[in-house]
Amino acid sequence: MSRVIAKHRENLKNHQIPQDFTDALLLHLEEDDSLTWEHIIYELEDFLGGHSAIGNLVMLALGHIARNPEVARRIQKEAEFVTGGTRTVNLSDKPNMPFTEATILETLRISSSPIVPHVASQDTTIEGIKLI
Repeated sequence: MSRVIAKHRENLKNHQIPQDFTDALLLHLEEDDSLTWEHIIYELEDFLGGHSAIGNLVMLALGHIARNPEVARRIQKEAEFVTGGTRTVNLSDKPNMPFTEATILETLRISSSPIVPHVASQDTTIEGIKLI
């Protein structure tokens, strides 16, 4: 941790412009006497923990999709339809991608969390495709 913080402090000395969330937190620590080092560490843990959860969800979803080629084809077809095959998918496409959203939600339903353990009790089929 000290190596990472030292790198960010050096960056701030050279640029004085925060390049990321860690830089911004360090600047606030220096400017706001009411903030403590412990508060900054908790902020970083929350921020990084959230990224870890999203990364784990993506990994689980991709694993389920890889085991179900028909699901992968449907998601690809849906993405190509909404983008015209000319751009990447973005959040504004969500209303037009119900199958992709259902796949993500199904991943959440069947996956167990180490914080709140649970597992699906039965398989699910959407539009004739078994998702588990």
